[in-house]
Order: sequence, then C-alpha cells, then structure tokens
Amino acid sequence: MAQISDDKTKQSRQQLIRELIKETTVRSQDDLLALLRENGIVTTQATLSRDLRELKVAKITDSDGYKYVLSHNTVGQAPIRSVASSTIVPGNLTVEMSGQMCVLHTMPGYAGAVAATLDAMQLRGVMGTLAGDDTILIILRSDADKIYILEGLKSVFPDITMINA
Repeated sequence: MAQISDDKTKQSRQQLIRELIKETTVRSQDDLLALLRENGIVTTQATLSRDLRELKVAKITDSDGYKYVLSHNTVGQAPIRSVASSTIVPGNLTVEMSGQMCVLHTMPGYAGAVAATLDAMQLRGVMGTLAGDDTILIILRSDADKIYILEGLKSVFPDITMINA
C-alpha cells in the first residue's frame, strides 16, 4: 500500500515540476526546490535530480543565463525535430565516431538540451549520453548500427556535420 502512495506522490510531484517549468523561469534546482516547497511538496535534491532526468528536463541558456525546459515531446509541445532544430540548437552540430563512442559538438551551453533530446529519441544501440557545456559523449552498445545512429541524428538535426565520415 505504501508503494501506491509513493507512486501517487511521485506523479503529483512530477506533474507540478512540469507545470512550474512551463509557467515559470526556473534557473536552478534550488529555485525549483523552493517553488515545490511553496506548493506544499518537500523533497530532496537527489529526488529532484532523478525527477528532472526522468522528465527529460534540459538546461539551456537564454539572455539571462540558464533555465530549465521540457525538451521531450509531450502533449501540447512541438515534436522533437522542430524543438531541436529551431529553438534548442543554434548553429551547426558536428559529430565524430570512434569505436563505441560518438562525440557531438554544440554551441556553448547547449549540450545538455541536445543530450536530453537524444535521450528522448531512445535510439536503438545508444547506452547513454554524457553532456558537458558544448560536448556530448554518446556511448554506443557493442552491436550498435552506426549508420542507423547517424541517420537518427540527421533526422532530428538535419544540418549536422560528420567529421571523418
């Protein structure tokens, strides 16, 4: 019975996080924790980090610094392709593959949003992504079809440039 209650609490908390990010400019986890508290939800930073990852929340730059955005395709939002190509990623992306690694370069400050978009795509053969400020490491499974991965990247980021292809 406690698990059902925990699931309801998690669903409610995550729904509130979605609403807060859509309606408010949230610049840090501390800000989001404070907003949650104001709305009667007390949680830990670790739980919030897990929620943000599960919700595919990305941190992007705007004219005033960083802010959180919902980067995956949910009801009422633009599809991943138009979000990625029009608002999340200015400038060109470059990609280079070596063995089971793929390195993607973005404009400074955009790697987190691009990585969240890639995670939301759930490309077969991708184990995961690790984002810095302007670089993303994509780790591929040993049996990954690299052509499929590259085509998937091009379908969302049509202007992507291959290095050493």
